[in-house]
Amino acid sequence: MSEDGERWLQIDAHSGVSESSNPGMISEPKLGILALNYLALFAVVGLSFFVVMLINDVILFFLLLFTASAAHAFIVSHYLGKEFNKGLGFAFIFSLPVSIWSYVNELKYGCFCLFSCTCPPTPSHYEYPMFTALIVAILLVIYSVVLQVRGKRSRGFGTFVGLIMSAVIFWALTIIGFWS
Repeated sequence: MSEDGERWLQIDAHSGVSESSNPGMISEPKLGILALNYLALFAVVGLSFFVVMLINDVILFFLLLFTASAAHAFIVSHYLGKEFNKGLGFAFIFSLPVSIWSYVNELKYGCFCLFSCTCPPTPSHYEYPMFTALIVAILLVIYSVVLQVRGKRSRGFGTFVGLIMSAVIFWALTIIGFWS
């Protein structure tokens, strides 16, 4: 509490005391804590890859990868608060429509043949969802890095976690649409 008793003060180990206008505010994580969150995220994703390689099931792969990253996001959102959730939602807003577009595209035009193909030629717009997803992913990574450099680490990390979860959803819907 400040000397006049009207404002909450936030204590920062590196720069001393700084003012905070919101007493319920969760402060931005330090770089070391954020690095541990990234390490945990990559460990969860890597462990999911390893487990699925042993089992060799594509559906289980997507379920495990999405569930593991969603559980990680749920746990982290408790500590990082609303800004993390805003970043997570921001990633979903831009990538879920592209995922649904890819699913519909694969459902309508997807065809697989190894020998003596009877598949009709794909239309010129067949690759648009893939390219759009790639461009959205690159822009979200850039946005995440910019947010973190500007000091909004929670929101930037949320955007990055949302991007990973969105990529899992995109590839799952694309493969499900292709094989349907």
